[in-house]
Amino acid sequence: MSAPHTGIFLIGKDGELTGLREEPYEQELVLQTLISRYPQILSGSPRRFLLIRQEAPVRHGENGATGWLDHLFLDDLGVPTLVEVKRSTDARIRREVVGQLLDYAANVAFDWDAERLQDFFEGTCETAGRESAEALEEFLEGETPVDQYWETVKTNLQAGKIRLLFVADRIPTDLRRIIEFLNNQMDPCEVLGVEIRQFNGGGVQTLVPSIVGQTVEAEERKRVSTPGNNWDEESFFERLEQTADAPVIGVATKLLQWSKRNSKYVWWGKGKTQGSFVPSIRAGDSKHNPFAVFSGAKGDPVVEIYFQWLAGKPAFSEETKRRELLDMLNAIDGVNLPEDSISRRPSIPLAVLAEGDRAERFLRVFDWYLGQIGATPA
Repeated sequence: MSAPHTGIFLIGKDGELTGLREEPYEQELVLQTLISRYPQILSGSPRRFLLIRQEAPVRHGENGATGWLDHLFLDDLGVPTLVEVKRSTDARIRREVVGQLLDYAANVAFDWDAERLQDFFEGTCETAGRESAEALEEFLEGETPVDQYWETVKTNLQAGKIRLLFVADRIPTDLRRIIEFLNNQMDPCEVLGVEIRQFNGGGVQTLVPSIVGQTVEAEERKRVSTPGNNWDEESFFERLEQTADAPVIGVATKLLQWSKRNSKYVWWGKGKTQGSFVPSIRAGDSKHNPFAVFSGAKGDPVVEIYFQWLAGKPAFSEETKRRELLDMLNAIDGVNLPEDSISRRPSIPLAVLAEGDRAERFLRVFDWYLGQIGATPA
């Protein structure tokens, strides 16, 4: 073997051993691009990250000057995560980067709100050629209703519940100590470092991330329970039977039967405390998800109408068409969705649809919807 000992080796299918050589990043931009493309390399925990914006503007200082944060992410619990990236060879990786990130952190609650972050995210998705609603739905994995998620983001911003990440290929000892000190002292803010070392060899690029500054005491104090359940039809209705009466369960059954008849497949959520399912309907080359049904964590199961997502689909891109759908739903006794619902994801309690023929009327509305999008038979 010609490669020097590096501590990381690959064994190929042919049994050959290849040593990987640690190499610095040629430019800071290389590491920034990797983080934008593969945010999972930041985690080192059950958290998942969604890129909201690269080079996010933050007003700070007495004259309101604009600084530019390297990356802004949200995690799956709606915690804003501010990321500054430096190479270990950059002298600013010590005190200057700490002051810079703390300066941004001190000003985000004044300069940003949840609506601004939504605008950032929509711009990022537009640049990437993706629909923002679809990207967010995929990220949330059916765990949390979108409106509820943005409300959580708003609450976290107002409460100062944010995360600061110092990222480099190597984090020097003095910066480690600063990070550890800040993380122990700042609550509910979390302050961490992430080393992302790069190894190359045998035509393979390998990234090795590690978390810096996470003490046991700070981790326990700031611990948040981790989501994650793989729901299916059986577990969904088992949960529903614990909190709902027979008429409500009957409504959920009708919505699922309709979904099975008209969908290419039914997607089951991964929420920790409540189950969900979403019909995935094909119309030509497009996928449509008209609504989601949630079992409710402590009762109150609902059906959430995906108006926000519909706005990105040709058949409902015009406001008048979404308003027509809203009017048809509001014509059902007991349903009273507000006017601004056409740009959000409002919900209807299943208990409302359990009376009389309301569930059947609801499904007739979505039979009409199928005709509007030109749905392909399942």
